Order: sequence, then structure tokens, then C-alpha cells
Amino acid sequence: MDIVTRFSVHADAEAVLTHWLYDDGAAVEVNTVVAEAMTDKVSFEIVSPAAGVLRHKLAEGEAFGPEQVLGSVIVKGAGETARAPFVPAPPAVRRQAAERGWDLTEVARAFPGEPLTMNLLERYKTRVPGGDPPATVGLPPEPLSPFRQALIRTLTDAAALPYTVHRKIRLTGWVMAADRRWLALMARSVQMALGEASTLHGRIDSEGFHPAASLRLGVAVATDEGLTRAVIVPAPDRAAGWDRALHAIRARREAGDAVSPAGASPTFTLSNLGPWGIEYFTPRLSRGEVAILGVGASEPDSAGLVLPLSLTVDHRWVDGVDAAKFLMALAQAAADAASDPDEWE
Repeated sequence: MDIVTRFSVHADAEAVLTHWLYDDGAAVEVNTVVAEAMTDKVSFEIVSPAAGVLRHKLAEGEAFGPEQVLGSVIVKGAGETARAPFVPAPPAVRRQAAERGWDLTEVARAFPGEPLTMNLLERYKTRVPGGDPPATVGLPPEPLSPFRQALIRTLTDAAALPYTVHRKIRLTGWVMAADRRWLALMARSVQMALGEASTLHGRIDSEGFHPAASLRLGVAVATDEGLTRAVIVPAPDRAAGWDRALHAIRARREAGDAVSPAGASPTFTLSNLGPWGIEYFTPRLSRGEVAILGVGASEPDSAGLVLPLSLTVDHRWVDGVDAAKFLMALAQAAADAASDPDEWE
């Protein structure tokens, strides 16, 4: 007679089966996590009570109550043959692997001991002959240049927890007519505001946050090859100095020269899409960055000029209230710098 071991979840409230980690008919071991569920916004795991063949009773997304049978494990030797061992992975990872024709067993074997994630699939792609299947759009593929491959590595930090906050600032005392000075104003304002928001000024890695001793301002620069960051060191002490430094970066870019000192890494970055009519956007943090400020296109209103800003920060170190306080300090600093003639001499 078949020996069937049933399992259920004891809970006071109704729960929902989020997803199965093993397919129906997969071989599982005792105390293996085979599924995940959620109740009252709290996730919990469901384990196999024995070694054998897993059989699903409920589908993903179905609700269940206390003592309800979710599935069964048919003990080995009870008359059913198990399929090949199935590697547990989140549904998105399993779908991506299936679309690419990859066996998750082979993926897991290539990275022993590591959990199967989307990032790990990207790493596995470099080991597979041919990588991704070619796009079927009727045109030959255009490979990523070494520059863009380096950019992808720079913008990819699986440990980061970025989020973006937005705010408009009003500059009633604006006296400069040249649009190109907007970025100089924001550079000077960032410099002033960081004095009151040291948590946004530095670098972050697996060891923690490393406060910056001095400002090394990064500026996103569009080149013929793609996006890069110029780093301004040392930091000027007035808006006019920032204006000259930014002008020098533009001149170097137009001449095809390097826009940044070799090996320099920013402690805060500015990105400006205002000249292209963009108001708000989501600036991307580079590896190790804590904060980047996006500057949008200015618009006049009855009280002066309004400038939209987008601030992306790493939630591992910067909470929402800290980001909001920085934008408040930045608004005041921008108003002060914009209306002070000494800043522009």
C-alpha cells in the first residue's frame, strides 16, 4: 500500500500559497522547503515531512485554511518513480531559464551552494555557448561595445536598494540668464546642502558606509560612445568656479579627450536631462554610490522659476526622511546661491 505523507499549515487566519519551489512529481528530501505561502503580509515556508515524490494538491495563488492539505509526498519505494531531481528556484527564475532552454540542474551545478537568482542566470549566460538566443527581428545582431559592457558592470549592484524621491524647487531670486549655468547652480547648491546631510556624502560597500572627507562631484556626460561620469576635483568654493569647471568638461568632451582624472570616483553625482525637455526621471546609482541627483527642465511660474529634481539614494543607508531633508536644504541653498552676486563673480 502506498504510504502518503500529507502536510498542512497551522494558522489562525486564511493563507495564500505563493508558489511551489518544486514541480509536481519532483523528488524531494525530508525537511526540504517545497513551497512558500503568505498570511497577513507575512511569508512562511512549507517543508516536506519525508523523502519521496511531491504531489501538488493546491495551485499557486489559492487560499487555504488551518489543517488543509496542500499536497503530499509519496515515500520512495511506494510504487511511484520520481522524476529527475528538481532544483528549487523562484518562479521568475524558472520561467527565464525555460525561455532560454537552460536546465536549472546544470545552472546549480555551475554555481554550487549559491541560491538561484536572476543575477546568477546572467552570470551563467557567459558560460553558455552562444549566450542568449538571437533576436528574431530580421537584422544581424549588434554586439555591445566594450565601453557599454563596462557601463553595465558599473551600473549593476545586486546589493543596492535604490529608490527615487522627487521635488520641485522655486527660485524667486534667480538672476542668471544663461541656461548652461543651471548645472553650476545645482553643483554649488549640492556642495552647500551636503554640509547638513553627511549621510548622503560618501561611498558604500559590503563593509558599510564610508563618509567622504571632501566633495568629489561626479557629472553624467553623454559622449559618442555612451554615458560616462566626469569627476570634478578639487571642488570649487563658489558657483562661478563650478561654472568654469563644467565648461572645461564640455570642452574636453568636444575635443574627444578624457573628461575625468584617471581612477577618480565620485562621492555624489549630478545628472542633467533638462536640456532635452525632461522634467522628472530616475537616475541610476553606479556601484558604490549613495546618492545621485537628477536635474530636469525649468519652467517659469508666477513667482519665478521652478526646477524639478529627482534624487535616487541607496536605502541600505539613506531613509526617506533623510532624502527629503536633503532636498529641503538643497532648495534653500539654491535660492541663496542664485541670488548672491558674489557667487557668480
